[in-house]
Amino acid sequence: MAGEYPRNKDVESSQLKTDALLDFGVAAFIDLTEENEALLPYSSLIKTATHQRFPIWDLSVPSSQDITLTIIKAIASRDHGFPRTGSYCQS
Repeated sequence: MAGEYPRNKDVESSQLKTDALLDFGVAAFIDLTEENEALLPYSSLIKTATHQRFPIWDLSVPSSQDITLTIIKAIASRDHGFPRTGSYCQS
């Protein structure tokens, strides 16, 4: 599953958003944003779900084939039906 960055400016709506993803069965969050994108973190809102960051420059592609394969492997290692994996970037 792919979607927009799951954090808003306020905690309340962000928690509702992340809770909905968790209720849907997302147990792993693959974050494609860079730490310097001025986005508020959401890792504290996802409870027991895992969070991995693979930064990709906005509106770009991974800088190497190795990084691409690492991202694919991270998604594939969790994508055997249930639990679900969510990949997120700034939209």
